Amino acid sequence: MKNLTIRAKITIWFILILIVILGLSYAVFYYSSQAGTRELIKMDLRETVENDMDEIRYYPPGKEPHRIEGHEYQKYRDGWLEFEDDFDDLADGVGVGLFSDQQTLLFGEDLIPEESSGIPMQEGQIHTVRSGPDVFYVYEKKMELKGGGELWLRGSVDRDQHREEMSSIFQISLILLPLLIILAAICSYLITKRSLRPIRQLIDAAENISAGRDLKQRIDIGAGERNEVQQLASSFNGMMQRLDGSFEAEKQFTSDVSHELRTPVATILAQCELALEEDQLTDDEAREAIGLIQRQGSRMSDMIEDMLDLNRIDRQQDKYPFGQLDLTALVRETCDDFRISHPGELDLETEIGEGIHMEGSDQLLRRALINLLENGLRYGGDDPKVRVRLYRKEGQVFLEVSDDGIGIAPDQQERIFDRFYQADPARSSGGSGLGLAIVREIAQVHGGRIGVSSAPGEGSTFTMALPD
Repeated sequence: MKNLTIRAKITIWFILILIVILGLSYAVFYYSSQAGTRELIKMDLRETVENDMDEIRYYPPGKEPHRIEGHEYQKYRDGWLEFEDDFDDLADGVGVGLFSDQQTLLFGEDLIPEESSGIPMQEGQIHTVRSGPDVFYVYEKKMELKGGGELWLRGSVDRDQHREEMSSIFQISLILLPLLIILAAICSYLITKRSLRPIRQLIDAAENISAGRDLKQRIDIGAGERNEVQQLASSFNGMMQRLDGSFEAEKQFTSDVSHELRTPVATILAQCELALEEDQLTDDEAREAIGLIQRQGSRMSDMIEDMLDLNRIDRQQDKYPFGQLDLTALVRETCDDFRISHPGELDLETEIGEGIHMEGSDQLLRRALINLLENGLRYGGDDPKVRVRLYRKEGQVFLEVSDDGIGIAPDQQERIFDRFYQADPARSSGGSGLGLAIVREIAQVHGGRIGVSSAPGEGSTFTMALPD
């Protein structure tokens, strides 16, 4: 079965299980029906004997019975036995006979005459007697005679008297069972084929994707209730959508990196060619060329470092472990360090709430705040003024960084968090173009979000909302 399809395996297992279930059901039905039939036979035997017992009357010697038409009379020990017209000595296969205390048949039917003489009488108990290949149920009732003595009324019936009817029923069942199994197998195959159709589509889609044909291909899962296969197809569609988005983002990222690196690389190469072509450079010219190369190399180094940080954050590597941290202390220390590292470059105000704690990475959150501070410094006015607020509100922690810089146009505010996006040439002042993208990734890693409120010429306020 290793090389069979899932559809074939399910059908085969279904047929095997169905055969086992039907076989067990057949056996249970056979034995239960047989046991039930035999209980009914015993009940009928007992009722027949007890009813016939009421139809017998004994008249002792000296007392003559009043003859009634339809009744039968028989002489016994100088007395008379009267059998009323309701006495039934052979009814529904039950033979009833009246025996003397010497086990001599006096009246009625005896279905097992050869074995009767050797069967001890048992009052009110059903027992079995074998006669050749057949087995009989026997039931006796004792009749006390007036003036002494006793008689025995014995009923007997074949235990398997309905074997022919039952045999016919089971023969018909044995004919119908294979037809039922074949019909069930066909239905199972068709239902399984229909149910597994999304898997076939999934396989085709995966093969096309593996061949590099179409990453945008999706499986049509239809409408209505979702079963397990449809859920699998839906999960596959979601995975392919994220994969397609990742590939598109990777292509865009590659294009952006190539574009951003082209300028500094071209500048460095141009300066190198200029220095090599000139027979003799003055000290000022050499110093200027080397300084330009250094600035462009530093820009490239910062860009590469930012790209590596983005990659680490995307992968959520163990480099940034999460833990319980004091956000109040972290923000205060970061702002103090930023003042020290940028003396006289900006006016930094803080409004930091006390006792604010959360689960997160101190390295990432510190990096996010530094990026926002550098953004405010870089795009502030001639005398940049930056304000930092940390507060808790409605079950969330908010970190705001405001500046009084050039501001951002409304149609550009959504895109400034994209990698390498520059709103306008005025905002291209030495950054790698990845600072705000890193801030957004850090916010998302912490289950939060980042937004901006800004207007051209009125400054900007960046707000990071984090779960408390």
